[in-house]
Amino acid sequence: MYNITKYLALRGHEITLVSFAKPGDAASDELKRYCSVHLVHESTGHSVMKILHSYASGTPYIIEKYQTAGMWAAVESLASTGGFDCVHADYLMMAPYALRLRKKFGIPIMLRQHDFETTMLERFAQSEKNKILRIFIRSEYVRMKRYEPLMCSRFDLCTMITRKDEERLLALSGAVRSMTIPAGVEIPRLAPEAPAESATIFFLSSLSWKPNIDGFMWFYTNVLPIVVQQIPGVRVLVTGKGKAPELDALRDPRVEIAGYVDDVAPCYAKTAVCIVPLFTGSGMRIKILEMMAYGKPVVATSIGAEGIHVTDGENIFISDDPAAFAEKIIALLKSADLRRTIGAAARKTVQSEYSWESVAEKFEQAYSPIIDRLRPRQ
Repeated sequence: MYNITKYLALRGHEITLVSFAKPGDAASDELKRYCSVHLVHESTGHSVMKILHSYASGTPYIIEKYQTAGMWAAVESLASTGGFDCVHADYLMMAPYALRLRKKFGIPIMLRQHDFETTMLERFAQSEKNKILRIFIRSEYVRMKRYEPLMCSRFDLCTMITRKDEERLLALSGAVRSMTIPAGVEIPRLAPEAPAESATIFFLSSLSWKPNIDGFMWFYTNVLPIVVQQIPGVRVLVTGKGKAPELDALRDPRVEIAGYVDDVAPCYAKTAVCIVPLFTGSGMRIKILEMMAYGKPVVATSIGAEGIHVTDGENIFISDDPAAFAEKIIALLKSADLRRTIGAAARKTVQSEYSWESVAEKFEQAYSPIIDRLRPRQ
């Protein structure tokens, strides 16, 4: 979201950004360089009352919990000043606010979907082991399957992050006006090759998101022991924001839990192989694009790599089988030439298809006809 804002601003657009924030949070100076920022300091945490209200209204709880009086007041107050050509709602949770602004002020509205929430909930329900949680998530899935396509169909344009998610959406509603605009990535300087003796595997993720932790524990339990048999000196570096009890409980000298780091470049400098073992989710994993942009070889599950224009064996390695996943890691750790070849192909893919400059241009091209058609300017 920051980079979409930044690169649209660099193309000459004036942007007003409204966002929820935690009490005490302030907008960074870097963000304020590219837009006018208005923060709404209201809790969007879990609420029993909102759970009950979501069941009574039929609205999924994940949507209901983000509807607050403070945000309604903020967006209406700003929109009433006039001068806005388009409303861009990021995530389905913000869609009700955009619909209300169009109804009240006649502003064209566009929805940016980072994931297809229906698929996300379906996969969560399938993987959740707690029976009570599984029942709750399943009921959320049923409501979301009705709600999401209906809500998306009310927008002037819905942009999905992957073609696969767009196909899933259109399968539920042919009334949606949609297109695919991928996520982008900053193209960093090429990371140095890992030292020849390095056998470091890099896992980067949000450590507070359960599917990431489930994926890592799958790797740790089923894949790493196979790798250790072939590469006894292997090390695993784990970084990311948040904490997980499962990781805190690990007492393995081969695994370094670094937590949040301000700069990941030094991590990539000593990394031989990156891994993305993910079995739940939708949309696109930005971290894979970043890993590829640094010229690093990636081994991912099929869901992890979903939505990215990659080919197994050419610019990435993909497997859902623990033994095959391990074999691909071992092959890369044993061959600097293979790491170099896969990493170079990966970086080339990102440079040609996923730069933020090209993504911002796609958004501009998507906005223009909507604005011209629905709000012709004098």
